[in-house]
Amino acid sequence: MVIIDLHGAQGSQNGFDNSGRRGNILFGQDDNMAKARDVLGILQHEFSDNHAVAAIEAVNEPIATVVGIDQLNQYYYDAWIINSDSPLVTLIHDGFLGASAWNSFGPGLDAIMIDTHHYEVFDISQLQMTSDAHAASACAFGSQLQGGSLWTIVGEWSGATTDCAKWLNGRGVGSRYDGTFNAKNPSSPYIDSCEGRDQGSVGTLSQQDQQNLRKFIEAQLQAYEKSQGWIFWTWKTESSPEWDMQQLFNAGIFPGDLTNITCRSIQHDITTSLTFSQLNYGLASTRNNAFAEQYATSRFPILLLWVNFDNIYKLYLIAFFLVSMYSDANRKSTFR
Repeated sequence: MVIIDLHGAQGSQNGFDNSGRRGNILFGQDDNMAKARDVLGILQHEFSDNHAVAAIEAVNEPIATVVGIDQLNQYYYDAWIINSDSPLVTLIHDGFLGASAWNSFGPGLDAIMIDTHHYEVFDISQLQMTSDAHAASACAFGSQLQGGSLWTIVGEWSGATTDCAKWLNGRGVGSRYDGTFNAKNPSSPYIDSCEGRDQGSVGTLSQQDQQNLRKFIEAQLQAYEKSQGWIFWTWKTESSPEWDMQQLFNAGIFPGDLTNITCRSIQHDITTSLTFSQLNYGLASTRNNAFAEQYATSRFPILLLWVNFDNIYKLYLIAFFLVSMYSDANRKSTFR
């Protein structure tokens, strides 16, 4: 299954540099939303007949309170209209309001799914939490997912409990964790060193760090299985071990078997090998284990693909290759 996500919009929908433009949030101004709708129309035309593509996400991580909740609500409805005569599901981000904030969106509409993201690294109080507190927080978030009336996926999460990854907070911006954060709050308190976490590999992390990573990942997996699925961010990085799923799998920190994990504090022995089938099973999260097992034996690899539509309003897309077994007929009906 492929989800195509409009990761950056004209004017920027969140002011983050990963939207293509850092600074003011101007997505809701001028004709920026109209341009984004034009791009969604092009994507729908291009991919609606592609059996691998299951959904198109209207826009990534808009800050709803700044863009304008009413404007965003209309934009999401327009995105659904664009996809309504196709088998594509319309995926909408919660705008940092929480998935349940959209319970009343689009009454009577089908093929709508919410995307919510969960990280515990962009706030000093979260960075100061213990390993057990991080696990408990993830489990609590999972319980909140059950309060939504629409299908929901956790479309971004990671194993990170620090903001040490290089440029995570923006190019040239330091980390809160080691006190070098220099945007808006240059006097962030020192918590601990980022050595080995900002650049390095999973294998060079301490045994305790590896155990804490495993605990946090397992708690999140158990929590997010209460939703309709999840996507780990990201499959492969240049040098950020807390975010590198490939390395975490190879080190045995990311579990291949999701049947024996629970939302509790567990100390684990770190194993060293996973089969390709186990690796696929771990990523193909679904509440239907038979479907997951079918996917685990499929011939399709896991890919993370960036697509640059630089000639179309300089908007950027990200596609996640997750599950390959949907037929054209049930792409949409699955999410009704």
